Amino acid sequence: MADPTIPRSALSLGIAKCLEVAGWRLREAGGLVNSAPHTAAILFSFGVEEFGKAALLHEAFQAGDDPVTIKGFYDHKTKLTAAGRHIAPSSLLLSQGGFDADAFDPAAFEVGQRADARARFSSLYVDWDGEWSQGSPVVDKETLGRNITAVSEVVLAKRDSWAS
Repeated sequence: MADPTIPRSALSLGIAKCLEVAGWRLREAGGLVNSAPHTAAILFSFGVEEFGKAALLHEAFQAGDDPVTIKGFYDHKTKLTAAGRHIAPSSLLLSQGGFDADAFDPAAFEVGQRADARARFSSLYVDWDGEWSQGSPVVDKETLGRNITAVSEVVLAKRDSWAS
């Protein structure tokens, strides 16, 4: 799908709507973290991704172009990367690893399971890799619950500054 070109005058409303939906997904995740942690992780990652879309729109608004093409608007990784520019890496984890995500390279050290499209899809679907699996990423209720709260606070703060 082609990246959308959006008039600058429509960006503020888009930012507000994305932040609203991100807040919904995070509240839903918070309500399920203890009873259905994999479902909460799915909703958490959707909330983070929608926040990332708001970040892309905000960056476009700040650039001042009119209209603006939002590169990566439909790309999971681009939106999660955009979210990561405003949210601490440790607050994007579904589980804690043996090493601090803020201090160690996740490619070289076990820093925990990050909320990303791969983790979301593995929780959504049954897969076959020599055996049946579903929800293979480890989800730690305590870590996820703490991070739902942390990301919710970021979304609220940005709602006040980005969507005004």
